[in-house]
Order: sequence, then C-alpha cells, then structure tokens
Amino acid sequence: MLSDWDPANSPSSLTRRLLDDRRNPNVVWSLDPHPALVTASANELLVRTSHLRSEMLAQELRELNAVRVGSMLDGLSLSDEEREQFDVELYRLDGDPFEAVERLHEHIEIDSRPPQVSPHHVLVPSNWAHCPAGPPTATNAPVFIDPFDPTDSVDVVVIDSGYIEHPVLHARGGLASAQGQYLAADGRWTAEPPDGLDRSPVDGLVDAIAGHGTFIAGLVATGCSRAKMTIVGHRHIDLTATTELAVARSICASASVGSTQTRPSGLVIACGYAFATQGCVPSVAFAAALSYLASVNPGAMLVAPAGNEAVDAPQWPAAFRSVGYTNVVGVGSLTRCGAKIARFSNRGDWVDCFAIGEDVVSTHITTRRPMAAEELPEVKQLFTGWSEWSGTSFAAPKVAAAIAARAREGLSPREAADDLLATAPRMPNGGGNGGTAANLAELR
Repeated sequence: MLSDWDPANSPSSLTRRLLDDRRNPNVVWSLDPHPALVTASANELLVRTSHLRSEMLAQELRELNAVRVGSMLDGLSLSDEEREQFDVELYRLDGDPFEAVERLHEHIEIDSRPPQVSPHHVLVPSNWAHCPAGPPTATNAPVFIDPFDPTDSVDVVVIDSGYIEHPVLHARGGLASAQGQYLAADGRWTAEPPDGLDRSPVDGLVDAIAGHGTFIAGLVATGCSRAKMTIVGHRHIDLTATTELAVARSICASASVGSTQTRPSGLVIACGYAFATQGCVPSVAFAAALSYLASVNPGAMLVAPAGNEAVDAPQWPAAFRSVGYTNVVGVGSLTRCGAKIARFSNRGDWVDCFAIGEDVVSTHITTRRPMAAEELPEVKQLFTGWSEWSGTSFAAPKVAAAIAARAREGLSPREAADDLLATAPRMPNGGGNGGTAANLAELR
C-alpha cells in the first residue's frame, strides 16, 4: 500500500523530479485508482470537443476559470465535421484537475452519462524512470537483423522516446525518425527534442529512458524484415515526461500512413506507453485518437505494453480492446523461458496476450557514461550498442512485428492481429477469475 507514499522516496529519479513541487509547482498527483499506481497531471483538463456543446459543461468550465490552450488536432488537415467528432480540447486550471473532474462528473450528464473530461495525464511510471521493469544491462552478444525487404512492405510507426542512431539499424535501412510534438503554454504544437544520452536533467549521467525507442526499433526489425519504420520521439524536457495528449496526437498524425485506395491498410503502431487514469476510466485523448485511427485507416492496428506494476488495474492504451476498441492489442510479459507471467508484468482480463519480455536483447546505446542513480550505480557499464532489458515494453514490439509480418495484400494488420490472437494457445491472464489470454511465447 502506498497510502502514505512520498514522491521523494520513489526509486525513479524521473518521478522524483516530476512530482517535486518546487521544480514543477503545477504538477499534482494522486494514488487513484490503485494504491500501487501514481497518476499525475500538469493542472490541465482534457475535454472531448463534441461535449462542449453542453451549456452546463461550458458554464462549469467558466466557474472553474478554465482557460483553453489548444486542441489535439490543431494544425492537422481535418474537416470541421472530423474535428467535432474526434478532437479533444486542453484547458489550463488554477486548481486541482482531479477534484475538477470529480465535480464535473457529479454535476453534469451528457446523453445520460458523465461528460468526457479527464485530468491531462503526464505519462509517469510508478516505480522506475522508464517503461521497463528495471535497468538495462550491457551485453556484447548482438542479435542478427535481416536487411530491410521493401517488397510489399508494411509501415510500422514506433511512438516512444525517439531514435539514437545505431549502425546495424542504419545498415538495415527502411527507417526514418521524426519528433513528436507537445502543446506549449502559448497554444502552439512544438517539436520535442530528439532522444539523447543526457537530456533531462543535464547532469553527466545517462538518462534512464535514453535509447528506449532504439531498443524497440531493433525488436521490430528483428521480427519483421518488411517493416518500414518511422520512429516518433517524445522527450518533453520541461516536465521530464511526455503527456497523454502529445502521444494521442502522434497517433492521429500517423493515422493515414500505409493506407491507400489501391491496397488494404499497411499500418502497425507500436506505442511504448502504459499509464493509469483517474478512476481507471479509458483515456479521453486516446479514445478520440483510436476512433480517428479506425475512421481514417480501418485496417490499422495499435500495439501497446500492459505496464510493469504487477497489478490488475487497467493501463491505457493497452486496455482499450477490453472496452470495445478492436484496433488495439495489449501485451503483458512472460518470463525468459516463456513458462509463466513475469513477476513485474501487469495482468488481468484487459490483457489480450503475453509474449516474452524478460531479459530481451536488442539494439541500444553506445557510451562509457554511468547511468542515472537508480540504474545500478555501483556498476559502471560499457554500452557498445546492445543491451539486455526487461519489461512489457519489450514484449509488445514482438507482437507488433508478428502482426506486421503476417500482414500482406488482402490481409490488413487488423485482420492479421485477430488471426494471431485467435489461433494462439491460451493461458490464464493472471486476473484470478479464470480468464485467459493468447500465449505468444513462440515470438522470440
């Protein structure tokens, strides 16, 4: 139980910095919905655009002194009808967004349901300064990666920390990188900085998240030679972590990739994030983005990790399939031998499948610098481009690659995912109620 939890005691330097009220006085946090999960927000509120037609909601926002900053789809080429249907507005508050959401849900109903409003969640992990379940370990045992095969290629967009150039991935080809965006205080969508070894804080130590996107890219490349990858990077230095709206916007910006009038969709999105929300409800921003993705690119599929807190509380976006979004697959982690669920992996009815995510080897950074304090400070490792790492973040890309490898003309990634889940052997999902999930231990 973390009922008396103090951010200063977190093993994660990222969590400590983010929730330090002297450094980030506008960031508030909560232990809702689960005593082992931290939910944080930057004193901001998300509101589904279509719900702003409610005069009651508009009046409550005025009483809260909510100031509109911008929206998820600002600057993207959409029709007014699409904006009305899929957009999400960001408001800045003077007070606590968690309390504001409780007030709005208590006072307002739209179509007999609470309004689609939520705190603007900062994607902060509860236990570590990165998505995996622990620190990486340098290794000199590389993995063979086939050259990119452009024949009937499948687009794979990796949304994560970004890309630090790796010689093997560079030689493979079929890879590009781009920077994600965050909504700045002036209402402009602003490019996030590229991934790097020492971005935040600049202290001479390797950031815990550094190379995370490169590691995932290596797993996708290993599992699918036809994967034409674009790595979209999110390294929001001001907050030290990226936000829900920023990642959701990257999904929307990628939605039309791989979709043409002459062939089925060829898009798989490997999203590296897992986060809790107030009350365990689906993320407002991701719900809108996934609906937009399904509208623009009905054959596309998003694959996401289940998270690493060893709990059964749903994490987003991985849990979206359990609430009716069939363009999402949530992936938990198996142990190294594939015999059981890894101790760190989240589990439960909302997890669709499990793959090996423990002691995974992939492309990583090259450096002699020591890592951040929580990253085995007693050991100075020499990273030579390859590492061994554990986490659901590294089980999910294997599934993304398997879906991409199955997709072909006449079989979209969404159909390939359905086929993969339906034909795999079943295993207990760890929820304790007899439910099962697909066992994808064969994905090495």
